[in-house]
Amino acid sequence: MPAPGGPAPAEEEGESMECPRCAREIVPDRLFCIWCDAFIPKPAAGVKASLVRRLLATVVDPLLGYIVFTVTLQIASGWSRSPFDDSPLWFAQVASIAYMAIGLLLMRRGLTPGKWLLGERVVHKMTGEPAGFWRMVLREVVGKAVSGIFFGLGYLWAIWDRDAQAWHDKIADTVVLKEERPAPLTPARSGFRPGTSTP
Repeated sequence: MPAPGGPAPAEEEGESMECPRCAREIVPDRLFCIWCDAFIPKPAAGVKASLVRRLLATVVDPLLGYIVFTVTLQIASGWSRSPFDDSPLWFAQVASIAYMAIGLLLMRRGLTPGKWLLGERVVHKMTGEPAGFWRMVLREVVGKAVSGIFFGLGYLWAIWDRDAQAWHDKIADTVVLKEERPAPLTPARSGFRPGTSTP
């Protein structure tokens, strides 16, 4: 029991709280209200990533793959002594496979190479936990194929969707968050100045 006038005890994990939109009781470890689907901001989890950043990450993923293939091919071609030697192409293919393998490993944490570079993460909509490998496969392979069927309408859907979800996000029940970086610490100001003595 807190002392009179003392600070109120901190809320324990799992303790209920009110939704800022509908004022109904929710569990604080959820990213969205189960009643009105309002986003519950949590600095530790991050904020919803902007559509521009998400688009940039989508472009970066294949662009990095192209750079890996092209650079490896050029370097290996410089080593080759014969124009009929196919080893440069083989090296470039191996490098591309390695890039894809890294991408698959990142998917276990709800990441792609582009999202990792831009500080974004795909999480489960309700729990806020990283999407995980199979949910990412559902999102990136099946979901994005569906999003692109009707002239890319599934991608554009995120523009007017309340939770900025494209169709592939809705299929996999995910949202994209931008990781919040803590603000740099600034030294506290005091009345002490060099060359003066304290009272």
